[in-house]
Amino acid sequence: MVTHRHTYTQITQLFIFQTIFFTSLSAMEELQNQLVQVALAGNQNTRIGELIRAGAQVNSPDKNGLLPLVAAYNSRKFRTFEILLDFDANPDATVNEQGHTLLMRTIIDDYFEQFKKLLAKDANINAVDQQGQTALMKAAQHERLDYVLMLLDLKADISIMDNAKKTAHLHSKETHIIRSREAQRKIFNAIYEKEQDIQASKYYAQF
Repeated sequence: MVTHRHTYTQITQLFIFQTIFFTSLSAMEELQNQLVQVALAGNQNTRIGELIRAGAQVNSPDKNGLLPLVAAYNSRKFRTFEILLDFDANPDATVNEQGHTLLMRTIIDDYFEQFKKLLAKDANINAVDQQGQTALMKAAQHERLDYVLMLLDLKADISIMDNAKKTAHLHSKETHIIRSREAQRKIFNAIYEKEQDIQASKYYAQF
């Protein structure tokens, strides 16, 4: 009888523990969903800190797999985007199945201010997508001269080759849309000059 009472007590305790655990898990999921909804709406920024302090994770997705920072970017809620970055949201988050990072998307979409915000948070400038392409390659492809110059100043790796064995220099010759021959020429020359500087440095390092 003592054994049965002991077993019953253990089962009761396990049931209580499971109830508390799943209730807590459900509450956490709800907090996470709320944080993403706030990021999408962009008009309740004061709630971001409240939700994070209550337990929502700035780098965890909601039930649909959407990260708060990506949600804010996709909905063009850029003030919310900045606040989430200040709460240590991951600046290297990917936004789609192609493996585009947020940095790449700001280049493709031409959002220079958000591009600079991500760089200020130490976004990885040499990250690659599913095609093996870097942010510098995207900037060259889309004729984003200011982006190219900034990435070169930050010492983006120009030696990286994508899955098609193309470097950023080659991509600068094969832009997606030629908006400006002048911009294309400047991008090509900027990357070429950087290549020459690197080669010269390697040569003189031998002596």
